[in-house]
Amino acid sequence: MFNLVYNFTHIFSFKTKLPSFSLIFKLFKDIRLPEGVKELYHLDWQEIKALNGFHHQEVNENKNDEKQLLKASSLSFYPREVCQISITNSQNEEIKSKIFKGKSHGFFPTVSFKQQLSKMILEARKRGIIVEEIVISHTHPSIELLAMKKDGEGVYIKNGLSEADIKFGQHIAEFCPYPVRIKAITPAANYSMLF
Repeated sequence: MFNLVYNFTHIFSFKTKLPSFSLIFKLFKDIRLPEGVKELYHLDWQEIKALNGFHHQEVNENKNDEKQLLKASSLSFYPREVCQISITNSQNEEIKSKIFKGKSHGFFPTVSFKQQLSKMILEARKRGIIVEEIVISHTHPSIELLAMKKDGEGVYIKNGLSEADIKFGQHIAEFCPYPVRIKAITPAANYSMLF
């Protein structure tokens, strides 16, 4: 609770457009801002991409598909992670699963998720679709910031693929006969890795 109170004292430190209150609340609840923060800057995708420190993660601007998943994450009310499987193919046919809904702090794939993935691959094969890669997209309903300290030092708060996301990608790649892309989508950008 102290974390939340301490962080909320910095709500007026934002020097850029404020994100939604629910995202600010989630951010301040989840992390502790560094000591001595003077100003907070909400980062956009180009600024995030320019940071270039994501350990083999691609950073891209959100397009319509990513924006639809963010919408399903309830960013303005009670942010939570959602996930969707899609199959990229040579025929450019849209093949997507239903949206799986998670919790505010994570998405834990269930047996039904793996069954859905296997079923989608089988259906694509039956239809003669040439599968290029499997994309597992999930949202990280959080914001990226630059926290400027009073001494002029900047601390970046980024929300790309987590260690758990990377381990999940490695796990899925073990049984999937196609390349697997894990994608984490934040309101500012999306991060992905190919396994």
